[in-house]
Parts: sequence; structure tokens; C-alpha cells
Amino acid sequence: MFRARFLSLSALSALALVGPLGCKEEPPPVVEAPVEAPPPEPDPLQFMVTAEVADGGTQPIPTDVPEAPVIDSMIGLSLSSNLGLSNHRIRVFDANDRVVPSDDETEAPPPGGGILYRVRFLEPLKPGSRYTLVIDPETGDVMTDSVGREQSEFRYEFEIAAPEADAGTSD
Repeated sequence: MFRARFLSLSALSALALVGPLGCKEEPPPVVEAPVEAPPPEPDPLQFMVTAEVADGGTQPIPTDVPEAPVIDSMIGLSLSSNLGLSNHRIRVFDANDRVVPSDDETEAPPPGGGILYRVRFLEPLKPGSRYTLVIDPETGDVMTDSVGREQSEFRYEFEIAAPEADAGTSD
């Protein structure tokens, strides 16, 4: 009987040792912390210029062309941007680099930021003449956009269409 008990205890001990080894629990999978992507690069500062023509309509003034676009007679212009801008001033110069007299107003920024600025000319712009819209620093050498980047001046030239010459007179 002693031998049977001994064998039973030996078998029980062997099972106790082998049991945990045979039924290993899987460790939980290692979950790596998500890597945050860097924030997207902010858009570059962009301007949209629109001429307000005498008939009450509008005409976009291209700002990315090498030659000054020719615009019909206008009574004013609107300038808007995709980002806010600080330390800036907006003026229109004639071909002799003189400021063109105007009545200007800043409107509430559009949704998402930016600027909205309107220029109303006190006198009609001269047909056939060139003008330059200048956005430059009010003080110092740089302006700052709403994401903190320094911006230098922007210049957009345009020309007022000359009146068409009469094709001739008929008798």
C-alpha cells in the first residue's frame, strides 16, 4: 500500500510540474502606441483680387501671370486672402509711383480666417494706364501671416483698358 501511495503521489507531483508547462498561457499581444503623424504643412499665403467694374459686375484679376492683365474700367477692387495677415497695409499706385486716392474699408474676415479689403477709387482710373496693388509691411521689413510665417511684400500690376479707336467713319 505504501508503494501504491508513493506511485500516486509521484504521478500527482509529475502532473503538477508538467501541467503548468503544457498549458502555457499566451502573453497578451504587445500593442505599440500609435505614432502621430506630423501636422500638415499650412497652405501658403494666397491673394484673390477682384475688380469691381462700373456696370456693377466683377472681374477677377489674375495674380499669377507674367504680364499685367488688362482690366475694363473699374470703380474699385476687392482683395481677399486665405490666411490672416498682421502688420500690413494695402495701397494702389499709379505708373508714376504715386498713391491713388481711395476710400478703403476692411470687412469682417471670411470663415476660416483671412482678410477682406475693399478699395473704392475717388476718381476713375485712367484708360491705358498701369497700376500696381501693393500689400507691404506697415512697419519694418516683414508682415506675419496667421500661422506665424514672415511674409514680404506682394505686388500685382494691372492695366486699365484703353478706349477702342474708331474703326473709321462712313459717309
